Amino acid sequence: MSRLIQPQLVQYIVRASARSDSSDAAYFRAQHLENWRRNNQFLLLLADRLVFTLSDKLVAALGATTDARAVMISAERQRHILERRALVSQPDADLAAHRIHEALEDCGFLMPQRTQDIYEVIGCASSADRRILVALKLVPAARSATKQDEWWVQTAHPFGEKRFRRYMASGKLRLLR
Repeated sequence: MSRLIQPQLVQYIVRASARSDSSDAAYFRAQHLENWRRNNQFLLLLADRLVFTLSDKLVAALGATTDARAVMISAERQRHILERRALVSQPDADLAAHRIHEALEDCGFLMPQRTQDIYEVIGCASSADRRILVALKLVPAARSATKQDEWWVQTAHPFGEKRFRRYMASGKLRLLR
């Protein structure tokens, strides 16, 4: 009699295990992604880092007169983007913080300049199929720590389709291409 019960018990355990494998795998994938995101954010927040190298064509289109091409982001600004955007939506925070280089690679529009040396460009993060506004600040050599002109990311945030259409219709965006 014990032989009849034992196979049924094993069969039941195997079936239950097979059923929970998919949810366990999903849980572990989600946990792994969260750990990776947290560790990655921690590493990004340790120091200033190079985000992108601007092309001569883009600098000319912006109307900036500088030989500087490297765009940097400070640890403080990285934290700002992640924390402030996370208040609205964690996916928006991740998009803004981790896709700046994509937006700068494919930036096609410039917002009207409100402040001297701040250039707000709108580019497409093609991997997310979303637009991002990136505010770039040109720090002149006289005010920079390195005594050379420097480009710095001031902020970045998603730029929605509705807002994009509204700005296009009102003529607020200038084509960079």
